[in-house]
Amino acid sequence: MNRPKLKLFGGIVLLIVLGILCGGFLLFTNGVVNGVYNLEVQAARMKAISSSVAGIQELNTYVENRELEKFVKKLSLAALAAKGLIKNNWDGKSVDYNDGSILNVEDGKIEFPESIPPEFEFDQSKLVGNEGLFSVDLGKLLDTGEEDTYLVGYNKIGDSIYYMEGELLSELEERAKINFDAESRLKAIEEAFGFKVLFASEEADADGNHPLLYKADDLPETFTTAEACGITKEMLENAPTSSRSLSAEKLMESVGRVEYKNQSWITFVQAAKGSDILNENVYLVYLIPEEEFISMTMQQTVVILAAFLVVGIILLVWFYSLIRLVRHYRLNEEQAEHLGTRRTVRKAFSMIVIGCLVIFFVSALLLSLLRLFGICNSVKKSLSVLEQRVEDSKLEEKTTLKERKASYVTYAENLAAILKERPELATKENLQTFSDLIEADYIMIYDPDGKEVLSNSQYVNMELGKTPESSTYEFRRLLKGIPSVVHDVQTDEETGLKNALIGVCLESPEDAGKYGALLVAVPEDKLRPEKLETLDDVMKSLVTAGTLSFSVDPESQVIKNSSNSEMIGKNAVSLELPQTALIDSYRDFFTFNNTACYGESTDIDGTLYYYAAEQPHIYKNILVYAGLASLACFVFLTVLIGYLMFGYKKAFAYWSKEGEELEEAAEERKRFEEDQAAQEDPRKRWKLSLSRFGLRTPMHNASVTLEILMVGAIVGVMVWYYFKGANTTGSLLGFVIHGQWTKGFNLFSFTSILILFAQVLITVTILKVLVRIVSSTMGPKGDTFCRLALNLITYAGMIFFVYMALYNVGINLGALIASLSLPAFALSLGAKDLITDIVAGISIVFDGEFRVGDIVDIGGFSGKVLEIGVRTTKLLGANNNIKIIANRDVKNVINKSKNLSVFSLDVTVSMSDYKLKEVEDMLRTQLPKLREQVPEITGEPVYRGVKAIGGGNATLTISVECEEMDIDKVTRAMNHAIQDLFDEQGVKFK
Repeated sequence: MNRPKLKLFGGIVLLIVLGILCGGFLLFTNGVVNGVYNLEVQAARMKAISSSVAGIQELNTYVENRELEKFVKKLSLAALAAKGLIKNNWDGKSVDYNDGSILNVEDGKIEFPESIPPEFEFDQSKLVGNEGLFSVDLGKLLDTGEEDTYLVGYNKIGDSIYYMEGELLSELEERAKINFDAESRLKAIEEAFGFKVLFASEEADADGNHPLLYKADDLPETFTTAEACGITKEMLENAPTSSRSLSAEKLMESVGRVEYKNQSWITFVQAAKGSDILNENVYLVYLIPEEEFISMTMQQTVVILAAFLVVGIILLVWFYSLIRLVRHYRLNEEQAEHLGTRRTVRKAFSMIVIGCLVIFFVSALLLSLLRLFGICNSVKKSLSVLEQRVEDSKLEEKTTLKERKASYVTYAENLAAILKERPELATKENLQTFSDLIEADYIMIYDPDGKEVLSNSQYVNMELGKTPESSTYEFRRLLKGIPSVVHDVQTDEETGLKNALIGVCLESPEDAGKYGALLVAVPEDKLRPEKLETLDDVMKSLVTAGTLSFSVDPESQVIKNSSNSEMIGKNAVSLELPQTALIDSYRDFFTFNNTACYGESTDIDGTLYYYAAEQPHIYKNILVYAGLASLACFVFLTVLIGYLMFGYKKAFAYWSKEGEELEEAAEERKRFEEDQAAQEDPRKRWKLSLSRFGLRTPMHNASVTLEILMVGAIVGVMVWYYFKGANTTGSLLGFVIHGQWTKGFNLFSFTSILILFAQVLITVTILKVLVRIVSSTMGPKGDTFCRLALNLITYAGMIFFVYMALYNVGINLGALIASLSLPAFALSLGAKDLITDIVAGISIVFDGEFRVGDIVDIGGFSGKVLEIGVRTTKLLGANNNIKIIANRDVKNVINKSKNLSVFSLDVTVSMSDYKLKEVEDMLRTQLPKLREQVPEITGEPVYRGVKAIGGGNATLTISVECEEMDIDKVTRAMNHAIQDLFDEQGVKFK
């Protein structure tokens, strides 16, 4: 292996070592700079989950309590009816009544009816006060081994007399679950955030482990305790005690790791005390995919390391070319000064500085995009949770309204049944008691004619409406035996109260087959659910430092809810929210409340909800990291330059040794001269550009290397993008290309334009290569077609790029063109020449009047055709002057290369010195021999005869055929050959 190649190999090894060191430094730096940021993001998400879990548990408890409240009211109504029974018709013995039993207590002992099994019997100690609840463990009582609790309620209805009714707690909870499924809500939140949330008991078992009280269905069966999920004793001791105390610092003290489903998960733990999450003390265990932490770091490191290696490879190629140049060729003084070590070092450091500036820009841009992409995902998840909360609130309100109406229908039906059985209870005082019990405004009883007969309200002599316009007209259906009629909340036209009227038919005890009506007026607040949390509370739970959530009424532009309570009620536009942001699915950078933000919006029932992150928070420490990354690359590349310069100094010493030239230098010089000659053949030009790569200038080799690396990188990314599932908005690249970000002047549009430029560049490059390969097999005509096709491809690529770039920045070209119809017409007049040039260029190529390489005369200018472009044709004339002619002016063309050119030489000899016939015979004999002396001529020189005679002289004409491009060379060669021939034959000419 020769020394330059050995030096190149050593440089490659050193570059690999430096790349490993640089990659390690980048990983460490990224971990330090971005680690806290990542933990802050996860802490914010965990706060949202913690708050959501708390809301779920509160709602679940609230719904269960509401079911319990219904059970108590039902019990109280039945107790009232039973109270009437014992006053009028009761023999003093315990008896079943309604859904319960009337129990008599004598001497502290409870007498149970025969329907109650002996196992259920209990003593009077359970009955504390006039009313109450207690539970019975049926599983333990019946020794079934199953957990089944029986809830028993009692109400004292007389001296030592109780009404008692019971229900299985599991049935009550099942009814509550129909209205609100806490487990489903929790799964939805897990799916939205990509986390797994587990509940672990604060109390340790006999083995010292903390059993899981809840876990997702897809978690392995081995996850039975917190310890099995990677939670250690130290983590439990250091766990944050509430969602408010969640922070990056706290998370670092309670972090673990666990493997399942061939994926690594990071575990965190939070201690939930008392009512913060549940009614009991538990631990919340979060499982977060490790990819959430390392993906940003790995992507950033890989891209910067790739940029570092690209700069290193370019330096290697450049130095390798320099070493070959100075070792294999003697340098003159000017070359020696130009390639001196000082200038070389300056050039090398200039390349490093440019490369590190590119690395700084790329790292800052990529990290900004990665963080913005993470923010976008976080925004989507937060808005998803917010939207789910709003929908749940609406559903809960709708369900509660429906359920409470049904409850009041049940109350009214029970009351109607009581009054039917005990008509003597129908007094104003009892109606008031019933109203207080079920929390109604008032109760009215109507006879079969629709006239009021009893009410506990101040309104008397009321009558059900007789016309459809009356608000009580529909209740006349009850008089026909319709079971119930329910109205929505409205203002009663007669009483002026805002309530909902609920009516049931009341069978007349005196006249069978006739029905009256019982109407219960329920206050609005008794039907609407109590707000356990406000949207402001929800928004506060979704934000952390550097983020903001708020909602705006798009019509009034007033802020309705906000995580910052000071903003509520203010005009959003007055706080600098752009008018263009008052739309659904808005995603862009904007200024709000004097702070630059990136945010998104979503429309929920006509209200716009926003989630925004402050730009200082997004770009936190980005410039620091980019500066450290570029500085590290500069240091490692400087080491590489030091190694390469050591070898270059040795190679440079060869230039001063006059006459010394290595054998391989002579061979390479010979190949170089062959290449120069072969460049004239377009069919060999493409192969030579690859096989003789190293013989070009060092800077040219470096630039070609950069192009190859860029093309390879772009092709690799595109292949990965289309075949590895990255073409979705789930990846950063897919989000930039296909993401629903708002078009405009922002970071996403800038990046998409860069990506578009790379795509167009690689596409145009590949098409050019293909065209060159195909056309190179077609000779000069193919070369002509190639150059035109290359021009067309370049123009098409430029037009497409400009169109898409304008689209990405939000410029509607269709509207723009339509608005510029008149100016466009005027412009079209000015563009007439451009169109004429393009059409003329296409016509020249397809008519075949001339092609690249032909010698032509156009408008009095003669030269070699260098290029036939879309707009112009270029000719190379004498003294290497280039004539550029507009295609529309290409007229009266003389193509001197279409056929062989004829060179004529006139020789004048004296008739007095030589006989004409002897001279002509000599020419006919000797001229064919000149073919060997002048290889450029085609065929043999021909004597054409006597051109003129006069003054004792004869002018003889000699002609040869040759290519037009060789005409000058043939002219000089033939003049010299004729002179030598005449001298050799002893003939003198004038």
